[in-house]
Amino acid sequence: VEAGAQGLLVEPGARGALLYLAEAKQTPSKAKIDGGGYWQADGILYGYYDPSLFTASAVPDAVPFVGSSKVHMSCGLCMDDEQAMRSGPLTHLDIFCPCAPCCRLDFALCEMTAVFGTVQVSNVKRASSTGLPSQTESLQEFAAWLDKDKLVAFRVESDEHTIEGSVWLALLDGKAFALEQDELHAGQHFEKGWSVVRGHWFSLARTERVGGTRVYKALEEQTLFNVQSMIKINKLNFR
Repeated sequence: VEAGAQGLLVEPGARGALLYLAEAKQTPSKAKIDGGGYWQADGILYGYYDPSLFTASAVPDAVPFVGSSKVHMSCGLCMDDEQAMRSGPLTHLDIFCPCAPCCRLDFALCEMTAVFGTVQVSNVKRASSTGLPSQTESLQEFAAWLDKDKLVAFRVESDEHTIEGSVWLALLDGKAFALEQDELHAGQHFEKGWSVVRGHWFSLARTERVGGTRVYKALEEQTLFNVQSMIKINKLNFR
């Protein structure tokens, strides 16, 4: 409406709107001191993605979740490659919040929930499994990557949550291997043929007051881990 009143031609689509905003709305209509929400930011950077990036191979068809048509901000934070490919969990909000924590993708510390609401997480399952590796192939590939001094993670049930939280970390002592016979270890039953690896659990030693850095210590007792129970992340490291 504003562009039409000024006799400006705005091309249809998101790209046209973006170009208009970048050229004609470089400053807010109201002074910053009187503005709110978006216009409290020190600056705004406009970006545009060419539609060719959103092909069927790059973004496969998925089953929409309830209310997805109203979502204007979505972010995939899942570090488990296999889970991301199959159920694509998305963190989303109806509209993007420009506060500093949200710009860092640290949505739990959002400073403007009263204005924009709280982010939600929804599973977005693929419409078809075509093109996905089988779970057996994925497990074999991940097991082949495991080796000495690799850091791995496990999700634990709610009744096992301790100071470490819902995810436990472990340090491996070597490569994964298939059990040649049933084995009982630390009260757990491991079946013949399972892919397992030996290593040590990490224990949370302390959380630093400044910055919230978590400090871990590897336990001395060696244990046996079921590879299938691990979160399939191959880029896990301590800072």
